[in-house]
Amino acid sequence: MNANKILYITAASIFVLLASLTIIFFAAGKAVPGKDLVTDSQSALSNQSDFTSTWQPPKKTYTKLGQLRTSSKPDSKGKYSVIIITPYLEYTADDKDFYEELDKKQSQIKKIIVNYISSKTTEELNKKGETKITAELLSQINAVLVLQKIQQIYFSDFQYL
Repeated sequence: MNANKILYITAASIFVLLASLTIIFFAAGKAVPGKDLVTDSQSALSNQSDFTSTWQPPKKTYTKLGQLRTSSKPDSKGKYSVIIITPYLEYTADDKDFYEELDKKQSQIKKIIVNYISSKTTEELNKKGETKITAELLSQINAVLVLQKIQQIYFSDFQYL
């Protein structure tokens, strides 16, 4: 007997076995489709509140600030670094008025970022770290915004030259 026939007979036997077991269980009333999928609707609704509490509105990112180039404040030895950063501002999506406000205040936001970076030495920036820098910049930028607040600042570039 050839291998293909043996495989075919084995597959057909398994299919017949499964089909007959299914028919037997349905006929005996032991098979209940959908049983135990949801225990009761009340517990399903109470569990749903766990998911709604973590939901947050969708976010958008303002990317028009582009790459900014400035120098750090000179340290005690007169040494400074050229710093290249590319900031992105995250805000709640679907707020066209706020997007327009960001566009109008783009140069003011750039000045805030450049002035902040250039007022610190390279050592001060390293000590602060990204978390502290973004928190301080968020505070300064949000102080000039009226319609909404920026949720987060991201840097795709933060290089010292």
